[in-house]
Amino acid sequence: MPSSYIRGFDALRGVSILLVMSMHLGITTAVLGESSPALDLVSGSAGVNVFFVLSGYLITSLLLRERTRTGRISLRGFYLRRVLRLAPPLVVLYTAVLGLMLAGALPRDILGLGMSVAWLYNFVPWTHYQPELAHTWSLAVEEQFYALWPAVVVFLGTRVRWLQAVCAAVIGCCLAVPALWTVGLQGSFAVERFFIPGCLPIMVGCATALLMTSSQAIAVVDRLGWRLVAPAGLLYVARLAVGDPPPGIVSATQAVSVAVLLAVIVRRQDSAITRALEIAPLRWLGRISYGLYVYQGLFLRNGPGGELWFQQPGANIVLTFAVAIASYVLLERPVLRLKDKWRTDGRRAFAITPGA
Repeated sequence: MPSSYIRGFDALRGVSILLVMSMHLGITTAVLGESSPALDLVSGSAGVNVFFVLSGYLITSLLLRERTRTGRISLRGFYLRRVLRLAPPLVVLYTAVLGLMLAGALPRDILGLGMSVAWLYNFVPWTHYQPELAHTWSLAVEEQFYALWPAVVVFLGTRVRWLQAVCAAVIGCCLAVPALWTVGLQGSFAVERFFIPGCLPIMVGCATALLMTSSQAIAVVDRLGWRLVAPAGLLYVARLAVGDPPPGIVSATQAVSVAVLLAVIVRRQDSAITRALEIAPLRWLGRISYGLYVYQGLFLRNGPGGELWFQQPGANIVLTFAVAIASYVLLERPVLRLKDKWRTDGRRAFAITPGA
């Protein structure tokens, strides 16, 4: 494994993709009921929050590491690596969706498809919302954020200023949700998926990576270790004690809870708990989680009820896994090897953890 591999992170990806797929299969709702407060804890949105926090942490850590090693951050290299990481499965998805549209199997909504291709699906109006592309809202939020964040890391000064900027942005995201609700946009858009506040969990992950460059923060995590996870877990399930929390609060508390867990895992790589997370099936699930996330939109949509034969129960889940595994082995992994060659000094300085 590459030296930058972090034990336990693939397991978290595996759990997060299971949450997303269980929700889209209708399993979560069937078990808990549509009105259960516990639904927020294990929903597809909760799974996306885990992905977002992981992404923010890993991307920021890699940017900081690059600057420490080389004295600079190559924005060109960063964006090229992002394209190489994300594009291959998306090209397959968009080609399939376009073909189905042209064949009349799916509604011919070229505007909606174009918004997804252009990383704008988090702003798509409900009138152009298509279940097979619904999941691409999260990819849109990520890429909008990473269009800005590397430059922020490059141009902002001290770590204190970074943390201040991220914390201010997180607070702004929390305040934005009720503000957007107030002006009535929720009737036409999924406003909680707009860039603000959608990127809130990513920023929590970024802030965690910045915080973990502080010797004081590291000392606290090292001293308390797994004891930090208990209060973080209580924060995560606090949703159960609140009847109707303000919009955005659940996402914020989940993100902070996950961030605490990440920090402990990073500093407890040799612990029995971290080693237990490296169980092979869950680790493999994490490795192919990006492909599963992309392709499940075509087969599982954003919930049960598809009319096409490959969206029917049984066939949909089998095909999602089959296509994701084939994509990882035949397409993504070869491209990932190419991506690893693109470093600022022209050689493999460090390996990006798959799925970052």
